[in-house]
Amino acid sequence: MAGQALICIDTPDGTKPVTGDTGGSIPTSSSPNTGMVSGSVTCTLANTAYALGSSTACEAVIVTADEANTGNVIMGDSGITTAGVGVPKPSTAPTNPVPIDDIAKIYVASSVGGDVVQFVYFTRI
Repeated sequence: MAGQALICIDTPDGTKPVTGDTGGSIPTSSSPNTGMVSGSVTCTLANTAYALGSSTACEAVIVTADEANTGNVIMGDSGITTAGVGVPKPSTAPTNPVPIDDIAKIYVASSVGGDVVQFVYFTRI
């Protein structure tokens, strides 16, 4: 069975085994996420891109719109103003981590000035 792996994954129908040829090894991370840091950004002006922060190494980021916001929040690169990936409020939709190596590469904007964006980034040592 060299080069074969049996992995179980959780599905809505229960745990299912998955097998496949790994070429003799199973890729794994050398270290788990070791830190979690939270922060927030205020979108002072409407339809203006704001970086999540200064250059900070990370593994992934979770971004959510503050529950008190009245506008629509989007995220993307430094060029976003009115079109990007929608950022949900925690009460309306689950938020998935965005795999990225630097929080400064993610920008957010809101259709209403003063809206706040919350984020958590994960680090490794």
